[in-house]
Amino acid sequence: MEEKIDIYFISKKAKVSPATVSRVFNRSELVNEKTRNKILKVCEKYNYKPSVIASSMRTNKTKYIGFVVPNMTNPFFFELLKGAEEYASKEDYYLVIFNSENSYEKELIFLDAIFKRRIDGIIISGIAGGKKDNFFVREILKKKLPCVLVDRYVEGMNVPSVITDNFKGGILAADYLLEIKNKRIGIITFDLKIKIIMDRYKGFKKVLEENGLQEIFLIEIPVDSKDISEELTKNKNKILENDIDVIFCMSDFIALYLLEFLKEMNIRIPQDISVIGFDDIYYSKFLNPRLTTIAQDIYKMGNLSCEILLSNISENKNADKLENRILEPKLIIRESCLIK
Repeated sequence: MEEKIDIYFISKKAKVSPATVSRVFNRSELVNEKTRNKILKVCEKYNYKPSVIASSMRTNKTKYIGFVVPNMTNPFFFELLKGAEEYASKEDYYLVIFNSENSYEKELIFLDAIFKRRIDGIIISGIAGGKKDNFFVREILKKKLPCVLVDRYVEGMNVPSVITDNFKGGILAADYLLEIKNKRIGIITFDLKIKIIMDRYKGFKKVLEENGLQEIFLIEIPVDSKDISEELTKNKNKILENDIDVIFCMSDFIALYLLEFLKEMNIRIPQDISVIGFDDIYYSKFLNPRLTTIAQDIYKMGNLSCEILLSNISENKNADKLENRILEPKLIIRESCLIK
């Protein structure tokens, strides 16, 4: 009868213990290079690959972590995912991406998939950080599943999070715009019920009020909007008839669309209207004109969120172990904003 090729077969051929073979695939740093190479050559000769299912049964770990994002069309979330994926990969973990498309109904569907797939932990960038996200996070915590919030937070819940100081970011944007001679300042934003967006607005508004200024609220784009260009077109008169000097977009994703919209209206940027964004997504430095913005370290946010999550998984910490990280925003001055 043909001998079964398994971990015991490989250990016999390599003349090492089964535990040593196991360590090569799970904790290879514990095996010296000479022994590791010998074992890998035997594995290659007999076309042996370890069973992920068997490994997960032994360790009670699947090596998969979930990442819930609200909108994959926004380049911000690609950069966030990149930061998380590179840290996960370094630790031999794999990301499973759940794109809610700003739908709370899809978030609830994800709950069932997350638990059935026996995912080891989850990173959550919810839709708004409000009551409905609160429910989603509570269901995760009920299952004692390690989780971390990134670019979102839920008030009143003891859950680790990684965010930027969005209030300070709003202050940085307003302080810079005070240098503009004419101060007719408009705002285009995503829905203010998104908590991090509201924090930006509060910081921005604080500086304006302290200097006797008032923003001209142009557009508040609904969180579930499918077409930003359509929202700008619907509100064209608000943009063109308010004698605006500068527009603060509370997301670079909005600013991408606004720059194209203004060009189509034959409005010069920044000579007629200056534009400042928030995020510093990868594309911001390649626009024409290049976008002045408030930068978040998006990659680092994703990287840190994964680091905290995997630390909690490896140490079997409770899902609600608090470890908040607040990163500093930074003003990036480019050509889209003209200081007169």
